[in-house]
Amino acid sequence: MKRIHSFAAIAAAALGLAGCWSQPSLKTDTITESGNYVLYEGGKDSLTTEITLEIPTGGLKTEQLERMRENLTAAVLGERYRSSDVSKAISEFKEAITGQYRKDNLELLKDFGYMNGIDGMENSEGAPMLSWENIIVGHFMPQYGNMCSYVVYEYNFTGGAHGTDNETGLVFDLTTGELLYEEDIFKDGFEEEMAKALTAHLKDSFENADDYEMLFVKEIAPNGNFYITDKGVTYLYGRYEIGPYVIGLTRVTVPWAEIVDLVQ
Repeated sequence: MKRIHSFAAIAAAALGLAGCWSQPSLKTDTITESGNYVLYEGGKDSLTTEITLEIPTGGLKTEQLERMRENLTAAVLGERYRSSDVSKAISEFKEAITGQYRKDNLELLKDFGYMNGIDGMENSEGAPMLSWENIIVGHFMPQYGNMCSYVVYEYNFTGGAHGTDNETGLVFDLTTGELLYEEDIFKDGFEEEMAKALTAHLKDSFENADDYEMLFVKEIAPNGNFYITDKGVTYLYGRYEIGPYVIGLTRVTVPWAEIVDLVQ
């Protein structure tokens, strides 16, 4: 647990006094890789992938920069892809999910009668439930003091009525390149008061009042999925987590001024 940020530092940043001490200034670039990979040669079914990641490229010391890239790729693509070479990690990730897509579906496609499993793979009209999609988009939020948040959106379609999507927040310590968690930023026992603040702002998070009325629960709690900006702490809730699929992803922001006593 890395409790390195005092409330004094956070409050100073919120008041626009960040220039009073030396802070790293993150520089970034964006990598985009996409492709369409057929289930079998000559077939119509395929996996479509698109990965767009904003990555840190400068503004930090070399060690911190490499650690940050490693932590980012591990958090976004999976621990097995931990690497400071993000392009390499993306390529390995795409190769793995394409291989899994083919492994999962070739036998199923044969069972459906779309392919001749004896003489080889025959062309077919394809099966809609076997044309899959994987989309990952990650980007940085504006820097806040010595911290910078990163938001990852992922969409997956693996057949069925509709795809699934999710949004994940990451918070980086720019002085170390490490990820920060709730226990690194907030005091012990913060959950109860944070839950009250989140619940108070829940209704305001919806443009459509009818969406709020459809929620499964209207008293929410911190779930570990959050990002921070100068406006406050924003918690992210997925589809079905607090409401039906139709309301989409929910973001609830609590201003810093309301949680001063909860921050270390």
